Amino acid sequence: MGSPPEIPKIRDPFLLQVFFMDNIPVNEVIFQLKYYQGVRQKRLDEMTQTVQEAWKSIQERQNMTPRILISSAVLRRGLEQEVQYIKWCEETIQLVEACKSLWDADASLDSMLPFEEARDLMEEYFNAAVVLEED
Repeated sequence: MGSPPEIPKIRDPFLLQVFFMDNIPVNEVIFQLKYYQGVRQKRLDEMTQTVQEAWKSIQERQNMTPRILISSAVLRRGLEQEVQYIKWCEETIQLVEACKSLWDADASLDSMLPFEEARDLMEEYFNAAVVLEED
């Protein structure tokens, strides 16, 4: 038996772009998120089609192998990642739209919300990812 695999570092160029989107107009932020959401939806649709075709083929052949089983598990994980990415885009778009006023101010110090105004939005946003614990 070999050693356990190392957890790979995830490099996502789009997330890096999003990290710096506080420096562009809010409408551009929303546009970029919606556009990328559409790209991921298209990828999900294509993957779903592939899975449906593969499943049909498996059923016709009435044959299961370790290769089919493991490749099916990998495909499922890919589908889950796309679904989660689309959900993240949707939730992030809603958060940005709810906080558009942060982009309205000219000076960075003026573009702040009092914590109490943002608290519920941020808690809801992170609770959707089951990250924050209730006090």
